[in-house]
Amino acid sequence: MARTLFGGTAADVAEDLTGARMPGAVGTVWDGPGEGASPITDLTDLTGAPLAQLVADSEGVVRPFYGPETERPTERVYADFGGGRVALVATDVGDRLSAHQDASDPHGSQARAVEEISAQKGIPGGFATLDASGRVPVQQLGQHQAGVYAPQSWGAHWRAARDAALSARPARALVVGGSASQGYYATHLHTGGWVGLVRNALQAQYGDGGSGLFPASRTSTFISSPVDASAVAAWLANGSLAAQSGVWTLGGSNYGPGATYVYSQTTGASIEFTISGTTARIFTVTGGATRAGFRYEVDGGAPVAVADAGGSNASIQTTTVTGLGPGTHTVKVTWAGTSSGTGQYLSVVGVSGENATGVVVDNAAKAGARAATYGNPAPSALNAVWNGGVSYPADLCIFTAGPNDAVSGTSGDQWAASVAKYFRAIREANGSADLMILLPHLGNHDTTNYLYQDYALRARGLADVYGAALIDMWAIGRNSWSHWHSRGHWGTAAHPGASGSDSVHLSDAGYSYVADVVKPVLMA
Repeated sequence: MARTLFGGTAADVAEDLTGARMPGAVGTVWDGPGEGASPITDLTDLTGAPLAQLVADSEGVVRPFYGPETERPTERVYADFGGGRVALVATDVGDRLSAHQDASDPHGSQARAVEEISAQKGIPGGFATLDASGRVPVQQLGQHQAGVYAPQSWGAHWRAARDAALSARPARALVVGGSASQGYYATHLHTGGWVGLVRNALQAQYGDGGSGLFPASRTSTFISSPVDASAVAAWLANGSLAAQSGVWTLGGSNYGPGATYVYSQTTGASIEFTISGTTARIFTVTGGATRAGFRYEVDGGAPVAVADAGGSNASIQTTTVTGLGPGTHTVKVTWAGTSSGTGQYLSVVGVSGENATGVVVDNAAKAGARAATYGNPAPSALNAVWNGGVSYPADLCIFTAGPNDAVSGTSGDQWAASVAKYFRAIREANGSADLMILLPHLGNHDTTNYLYQDYALRARGLADVYGAALIDMWAIGRNSWSHWHSRGHWGTAAHPGASGSDSVHLSDAGYSYVADVVKPVLMA
């Protein structure tokens, strides 16, 4: 809204019918010359004070005044001093024209163009934008970009939970799969694999929700292959694995978060987990057999006794420890049965560390896992329901099992059925949860059955059916072990973190590459 300036020139005078000037004459202002015109009363002097009417000065000159405040400038008004209506033309036209010519966007066309371009930024078919690392995020890529597929609607639930994680509840992402997701052969199993690197990036931007799950698969009882002896020693030294004492045995069922457990029945058996967060949750198996209670100690403090909950059927007992200070803690779990060596079993699934806000990324993958390892949705199976399902829900679940299926001869249909069963458990817990399939690079893990391409084809079909994202690292890696070997992506059990010639497990460099593919998808 603006006012235009009138009067103050030699032509702006009050005159009678003979053309003589009329000093002190009082006049009215109209919006037109004819009978249908309306009076204009919204006038001001140069200071902004209202003018009810015009008054000529002692020389009969109409002094400068401002016309009505209108959306578009009023260029002409009509003054009547008794001799008929005479047009007064705005006197600031030149000034306004100069200002218009000097303005950066006088018509708003530039702003409108920017608005229209902005509406097309970051979407397929529009204009690409780059993320902080200088890459185009996956949602901006066409659906046929090699190795990466994300439906346009994918990620709505995950992004909302992620973006609100600092002010609301924690956002949880959970990964299931085999050793290529567990982190073999990164320098550090928890922080050095692609899951750990993605966790670090998410928490740096959206808040630290804690260390997440420390599963029983990160124990030397689970990782017992002689091939991995050097890696186990290195991982024990840097805290990748839990510290153990006494006799522990690997459980035979895919129970609980991480789908495994270790058990003991003897005095002196303990496992110490290192976690971070203000709350710790201890997961043990109860019921279905003779069970022992346990004691837990936080940071070497006084032991707290926990009785076994019991029950006729196996279930997961969750013991929650709250009020911990921010930062890192040790949680030591010790067998506390009444009779050592008599079949009173303490079965430990793992320990998680969480904060009240931020992003939690649980790595529930374990070496040797196949698709069926997580593919039982029945609540009594204590399997899928505890790995993103109703008993342990997540906002985003990433399924990565596949290489071990290829070696074992699992057909494409069998593999897809197991994935579908897992997805069913997730969606029954939360119909809005986002899903992703990540196929690790197969490397030379299978050179006999040649089934991996069947999984890739079915993965795309599953992605369409479930609205899931798909990242195929095998396709991105040109389906070639040699291609990645030339880039130092394969690891070695002898020296975790270093580049080597393993058939399927990655080096730190390889995991960094995978993380750089995944991060833009999860952080878009």
